[in-house]
Amino acid sequence: MNYKNIYLIDRKSIRQEAMEFLIIGSKYGKIFNLIGIIFVISSFISMNNNPSNNIYFFAALLLFVMNIVRIYKKAVNYSKRLEDKTLKRVITIDESVVSEKLYESEKIIKDASFPINEVAYVGKGFRHIFIVLSDDLLVIRKDSFSEGDGFSLCKDLISNKKTYTIYIEKSSKYRFQKICITVGTLLSVMLSFAFVRKIEVDEPVLPIFLKMIFSGIVLSTWISFAITFYVQWYAKQKNMMKIFSIVLFPVSFFVFMCIGLIKAVPYIVEKNT
Repeated sequence: MNYKNIYLIDRKSIRQEAMEFLIIGSKYGKIFNLIGIIFVISSFISMNNNPSNNIYFFAALLLFVMNIVRIYKKAVNYSKRLEDKTLKRVITIDESVVSEKLYESEKIIKDASFPINEVAYVGKGFRHIFIVLSDDLLVIRKDSFSEGDGFSLCKDLISNKKTYTIYIEKSSKYRFQKICITVGTLLSVMLSFAFVRKIEVDEPVLPIFLKMIFSGIVLSTWISFAITFYVQWYAKQKNMMKIFSIVLFPVSFFVFMCIGLIKAVPYIVEKNT
């Protein structure tokens, strides 16, 4: 196995790479954005059937747009590191090592090598292949191979990995759970506020408001564990099973909601031991 990928990068291309990785190339990003699209579509259908449900559609759409804006800002900030330069990137992969070199003219400004067994995840985007390591990200452009080809690269990398780790879990403990709980809390506050304003109740408003927020936090925590176990399972499946799980997403996600309820406590114990 011997691959070499050579191409030029600038601010614009770095920004495009970062956006593609965050939207479709990263494991959690792909699932999270897919779920966001499903929520927007389902809430839009629900709004058409019952106009009083428009708050759910606009809340789902707002969260989806906020996520896209967050991704764009993150990509822009990342691309600013390059300043106004055009660099040559050379990524080489052999049987045991993946390496990256960055050239400014003829001067090498980065030279890093990593054993293959440090590869945590290989993500495929529209134009790029993303090699996620424990503390770095290598980007390969599909149309820039001087040796080898993209399909064989992904296949060989996956088959030669000796360790398997989810990058987001490794970078921060419970990071995904924290994101879900934050989003769930914000959404619960918005929906609770809209509910208590529109519905007349005999009980005091504050206890109802707090109960709804607490329910939203519990539900978002539950969903976060369901998504975590779904992603872990999804990454190990063959393409046909992945397609079925997406087509039958309501069924498969219900199954993992049940799994999340059962496995959440053992998962927390395992992460802290």
